Amino acid sequence: MSSIAEPSITLQTIPREVQLHLLTYLRAYDLSAVQQTCRFYNDPDLIDSLVQYVADQVYSPQYTKDIVKSEKGKYSLGHLRNIELTVVTRVLSLPEPKQGFYVSKAWIKKTLLWLETVNEPPRKKRLNKKQQRQRERRLSEVSPPWPNANSDILCCHQNLQRCGAKAARSRRRLMDKQAWKILKKLYPDSTQLESVGGECLQCLMETETLRKNEHDRLEHEKLERKQPLSHPLVRRFY
Repeated sequence: MSSIAEPSITLQTIPREVQLHLLTYLRAYDLSAVQQTCRFYNDPDLIDSLVQYVADQVYSPQYTKDIVKSEKGKYSLGHLRNIELTVVTRVLSLPEPKQGFYVSKAWIKKTLLWLETVNEPPRKKRLNKKQQRQRERRLSEVSPPWPNANSDILCCHQNLQRCGAKAARSRRRLMDKQAWKILKKLYPDSTQLESVGGECLQCLMETETLRKNEHDRLEHEKLERKQPLSHPLVRRFY
């Protein structure tokens, strides 16, 4: 009996809904590379459906509203890039909740500065040479944010770094679960630091151990200094 060959499953044969869900794990610049290397994904209708799916299903409409529709009536990867930048800006501008997930304030400041530079509208008035040099110098000092949003507030154990209350307020802030989920999707290398988990317990144990060892060392030095005075020959002079 001749066996019936099962149809092969490829990316092209996967249902459209599954393809859209898989493509949401890629950023706009990754999708641009996919579009250039695969003819199947170089499809304006697919990109339009993907952008609408991302705006409605992946991100909350409260973060993706006011995104301008293109003149041709279809979304492009440029719109997806605009959505990503808009979402990051709005997420980082939300008021701080009482509980949630910690994010580095230095990273937020750097990211907002970078987004402001990226979204800077083209100038209608032509700049003179001095203004052009100042603008180029300002742009050269702005670089994209680092992949891990919390790398500067991590301890050596990859947990929340211990610090005083004043330093904590100046170095980190909280964001809610939904905002952190969006930020984690756009920056997957970011370390999750939940506020209920508190600061690193291992660092606390090491600090207490060092403090106890230092106290024991000082007490031992005191006892050594007292030993000569406790000798009977020495005590005769007192």
